[in-house]
Amino acid sequence: MIRIIVFLGSLTAIAAVSTDIYLPAIPDLEESWNEPLTRINLALSGFFVAFCSSILLFGPLSDRFGRKKPLLAGIAIYCIASTLCATATNIEQLVLYRILQGFGAGSASAISLAITKDRFTDDEERGRVLSYIAVIMAIAPMLAPTLGAVILKISEWQMIFISQAVFGLLLWVSVAAMNESLLTRESINAKEIVSRYFSFFSNSRFFSYSVISSLLMAPMFAYIAASSTIYQETMKLEALQYGFLFAFNALSLMLGNLVYVSLQKKYGDRNLIVLAIAIAMMGAVIQFSLSSFQNVATFALPMFLITFGVGIGRAPSVNSALESINKHVGIASSIIVFSNFFIASIAMLIASIDFENRVAVIAIFALCSCTTNALIMLKLLRFPKT
Repeated sequence: MIRIIVFLGSLTAIAAVSTDIYLPAIPDLEESWNEPLTRINLALSGFFVAFCSSILLFGPLSDRFGRKKPLLAGIAIYCIASTLCATATNIEQLVLYRILQGFGAGSASAISLAITKDRFTDDEERGRVLSYIAVIMAIAPMLAPTLGAVILKISEWQMIFISQAVFGLLLWVSVAAMNESLLTRESINAKEIVSRYFSFFSNSRFFSYSVISSLLMAPMFAYIAASSTIYQETMKLEALQYGFLFAFNALSLMLGNLVYVSLQKKYGDRNLIVLAIAIAMMGAVIQFSLSSFQNVATFALPMFLITFGVGIGRAPSVNSALESINKHVGIASSIIVFSNFFIASIAMLIASIDFENRVAVIAIFALCSCTTNALIMLKLLRFPKT
């Protein structure tokens, strides 16, 4: 059990490893290439656009060919692209290689969720497994920026992408050694794939919980995009200090997931989603109220509360979406992960704009996300669980 959870968690963490370890280098790239943050962050948003697009491809491929072969192909692309990123000499090249890297990384995120559904058929057990996986996902952003800052202390930013290539290679070896989890493969053509995608959008429960999980994560990704500039440029902190503060925020994600595991049996997924939205909303209100102060405490502490709510709510919202379906798991997993990262990429783009007060922008984004989620949950709670 522990081995498969670590394996699935590592696959799921590929997006965090691909973004968060690179964040401390953003100010260096701005200075060395003489580019504004909006252009430097094209490498982040480009990664996520390609990442989201490839998710929609690798999901149905995994239903057709099994989970293993598409996963091996995707991670191989990721390794090659990571190496190419280290050779970039300008922002245009970096964006191009990051797009390729995101395309390969999408295979790991989409197919890891499908493998989880394959291996764990009991809803309650799968909810716990998803939460344990999320703990690993939280550890990755806790360590990644600090590791990135350490790499910058002893080497150049190119070594960050070399380390990502090594991580990808280790994942590839692990996938090569795994047993195929899909017992029955589906023979489908492109027209049927499109039809099945649309059929999931007509499943209101599946779609609603997918949107909830996505909106919960949106403020956290806005934080990912803007935090290095807020801490290192606005608040004049060093890269290593930023790494520790980023780890502090990621700690709240891990704690939220652990709280979910401890409360799941007693309160159930839907009640915990409501709790998560309420906590994140509280953090957003506090952050917006204090945003004019522009100091570490008034940004880090409310953001801790917002991310704590994300930690409680993501696993039950994803599990509730998976619970509502029993076929075409690869496509369903693709939709969930796609919606998560599509909304995340929008959040990152907005947070990258040169606003005077980016802390307030993140708070407003969190307020909008939580309000929308509250309205969706209000509608869902009117109907009995099926």
